[in-house]
Amino acid sequence: MNTKSSKLNVFFRRQGILAVALLASVVVLGACSSSSDSGGNTGTSVTAFNFDANNSTLAAEIAAAAMSFFPEFTAISTSVIDILVNQSPSGSPFPILICSSGAASLAWNDADSSGDLTVGDSATLTFTNCDFDGGGDAVNGTVTITATNVNLVAPPATSTLGYTVAVNLTVSGVDTTTIAVNFSATTSTPDGGMSFTSVYTAADTSGQTATISENGTEFYKMGCFNATLMYTGTEIVFGSTDMTVNGVIVAANKVMSLAAGANLTFIDGYMELGTQRLLSLSVPGCGSIGVPNGVGDSDGSYLDMEATGGGNITLHTFDSTNTETNTVNTTWDTLTN
Repeated sequence: MNTKSSKLNVFFRRQGILAVALLASVVVLGACSSSSDSGGNTGTSVTAFNFDANNSTLAAEIAAAAMSFFPEFTAISTSVIDILVNQSPSGSPFPILICSSGAASLAWNDADSSGDLTVGDSATLTFTNCDFDGGGDAVNGTVTITATNVNLVAPPATSTLGYTVAVNLTVSGVDTTTIAVNFSATTSTPDGGMSFTSVYTAADTSGQTATISENGTEFYKMGCFNATLMYTGTEIVFGSTDMTVNGVIVAANKVMSLAAGANLTFIDGYMELGTQRLLSLSVPGCGSIGVPNGVGDSDGSYLDMEATGGGNITLHTFDSTNTETNTVNTTWDTLTN
């Protein structure tokens, strides 16, 4: 096992971040369902989410919830992989001391009994009535990462890990929020752990989606997404991540898309720089969330979510002629709580 440090130069060095990351992720995802007045998806036909003054804030709330998942999950995944790369499976299960009551642990399934991280190995975070802060919300369920490609080499060569992700969590409190997420991922570092790139992809196949529900009603479902996150060893300690993301979201039986190409910066879970455009149609068509051929009733409107710093967000609504028809000044806190 001593070859690990020399081979990887400590590929992942994330001491102490796991508790903060898990807490932030669950709180963000749980809070995202605060806009359940959207009515939820009922299984009826899906139409375009045409943007106007009456629904721009709701659209931004849904998009903010979806986008927030990726930087929060990045902190979780790097922490889990840190254990897989730098620890031994003989120590499994590893207690994760983040619950004020209840329990959390990480189990490493060493599929080939090699004592090292290899293809087929998996790590499962299990939460049992875990109340993070004594607030009364209990988290139950699992987050599982399974290795599909392992190429760990000494710098300056690039080390790469490919893996699948399955998140199945229930947050029970005043309301009950369920979180079901499945996708494929790759994390790479060219310099032994000083900088990283993670790519999260949901192909248009059944099951590769992100679904958030509250009290049995689906709040939103996202599919056909691709998120690329870039961060350095210094940046992630302070919660800073650069991200580009695109994907298709269905909420309240209406579809919108996160347009590709925007460069966003998230700091401590807040979108601080960049502008994310929302389109009132499905780009691309996405069968995994019920719109294989897109929708035909978009009016061509779109919504720009502009981060102006300090947690402030300006929402710009445009019609099909690129004329701005409405402006709303809000904050990331307002959109995600």
